[in-house]
Amino acid sequence: MISIVSKNPPILLTGCHPSKLATYLQPPLASLNLTIFYRAGWSLEDEATFKDRVSAIKQAQLKFPRHHYIFSANTPHEVELMTKEGIHAEFLNENAFIDEFAFHPDNSVAKDFDAIIDAQIAPYKRLELAGSISKLIVVTYILEGRYNPEYGARIRQALTHATWANGPYWDAQAYKKLNRAEVSKIYRQARVGLCLSAVEGANLASIQYLLSGLAVVSSPSEGGREIFFSPDYAAVVPAEASAIAEAVEKFVHCCPTPQVIREKTLAKVWPIRHHFSEILSSACGHQELDENWWKEFNTKRPISYQNLKEVAHTLVQANRKQ
Repeated sequence: MISIVSKNPPILLTGCHPSKLATYLQPPLASLNLTIFYRAGWSLEDEATFKDRVSAIKQAQLKFPRHHYIFSANTPHEVELMTKEGIHAEFLNENAFIDEFAFHPDNSVAKDFDAIIDAQIAPYKRLELAGSISKLIVVTYILEGRYNPEYGARIRQALTHATWANGPYWDAQAYKKLNRAEVSKIYRQARVGLCLSAVEGANLASIQYLLSGLAVVSSPSEGGREIFFSPDYAAVVPAEASAIAEAVEKFVHCCPTPQVIREKTLAKVWPIRHHFSEILSSACGHQELDENWWKEFNTKRPISYQNLKEVAHTLVQANRKQ
């Protein structure tokens, strides 16, 4: 997962593990003053993740002294953890980089469901906690290496009442992947978005719900999704099916309008984006960013899977001396 923030000066934003960057991307760029904004993709509260990322970043920076890593932290506490290890870290929660134009309210769409959960079929997502919500719609997907057939069978049984937005995941013929526009449209059919994991990264679904104007019900978690929550449109409740259902019911009957939820969320997003802009201009020599830049970047250049060798080639060409 990577995006070219700037070709010249060379700046990247990526979730690709530093060991892979050091193998496939950094060698041909060794002579450039490259800046890499790196996001871990998982909470640094997890000790194994923390140790792994610290070690990998330090090794990469020793091998390529002209390349500067800036750890993009999802929480202020993660900034503290990395700073103590001598790694440059900034509070740049990845949910602030989502395309707000892809997810937005639409008052013409009927609210047919009380809640939606957008999550892969993996045990850490804890979809079973949605089992007490009667009007439930699920957007799901399966990632190789994380899918557990036993857990899949358990969720199929626990959520027999749910509507499966992209078809039953247990039927390869009926199941289909959804694009971003399709997912956004489904979000608007619900009033509340669910985030039920105990630990992960920033949880992109959480910000997508909010930008679509949905309230959010979350279990206590580590990873940084709560950064964009506010008590009037988000509730963090015990990881119990009954507590989740009760919180959903409250928002169904009393909640700010979708437009208000979106506006309050964006008010939390923009300070993080402005901080990113300040770092780019002061530390990297990049021009300051405005709203038009963000629209172009988030819509046309989102962080996505790309060939690292091709990314390296693009930067080499852009920095050739004339």
